[in-house]
Amino acid sequence: NYNQDDVVLVQGHESKGYVYLILTGYCSVVHHDGHDIKTVATLQAGDLVGEMAALTDLGARNASIVALTPVTVCQFSEDTFTALSNDPKLRAQLTKRWQLRPIIKNLAFFKTLNATVNEQISAISELVEYPLGARITFDKDHLYFKVDGDLGGDNALMTSSETLGWQPFQEAILGEAIAETLVKLLVIRRDDFETTRRETPQLNYQLRKQLQLLSTEPVPWTLSI
Repeated sequence: NYNQDDVVLVQGHESKGYVYLILTGYCSVVHHDGHDIKTVATLQAGDLVGEMAALTDLGARNASIVALTPVTVCQFSEDTFTALSNDPKLRAQLTKRWQLRPIIKNLAFFKTLNATVNEQISAISELVEYPLGARITFDKDHLYFKVDGDLGGDNALMTSSETLGWQPFQEAILGEAIAETLVKLLVIRRDDFETTRRETPQLNYQLRKQLQLLSTEPVPWTLSI
C-alpha cells in the first residue's frame, strides 16, 4: 500500500525483480530527461508497472511512478511475469503496445485520454507503412491516423487531414491518395473502435467534446450509432 505522493518506483533504479499490478488508486508516470521533469501518463487500477523492464532486460526503470491517491498494488516477481508472457502471441501483443504507446499519445485525437484508455486503443490498432509511390485507399470500414509522411492526390482535404477514412459521427473522408514519402498510418477497424467507444466512457466523452466544438447544435452526452 502507498499513500498519496509516495514514490512507488524511481527512474534509474534497478528493477529488483518485481512487476506491479495496480489494484486501486491512480499513479502518475514521471520522466526526467536531465533538464526537465514531465508527467507523461496517468495509470489506474488494472495497469501494469515495470513489465517493460521484465521483458526487455533493461534492468533500470525508465520513469518514476508516483501515487496520486492512496494506492494498492499487487507485487509479483519478474520471473513469474516472464513465465506468463512466454506465449508468443501474448509477448507480441505486449511489444506492439509498447511501440504504439508514444505514437497514440502524440496524436491530437487521443492526447487528453489517460494511459488506460490509450492502452485499449493500442490493443485494436495497427501501424502500417507504405513506401514512396504507393497508392493508398481510405475506406469506410477503417479509421486512419496519419503518423508520418506526406500524401498526394487530387483531394486537398485528404492530403491535409490528419484523420482519414471513416470518421466517428462525422462525414467520412474516402478515396485514394499517393504516398509522396514513406507514409506511416495508424489503422483501426471501425467495428473495433465502436466497441471500445461504447465500453469506455472517457473515450465517448472526448468524442462528444470534439463534436461540440465543431457543431452549432447541442450534442447528446450519450453518443450512439
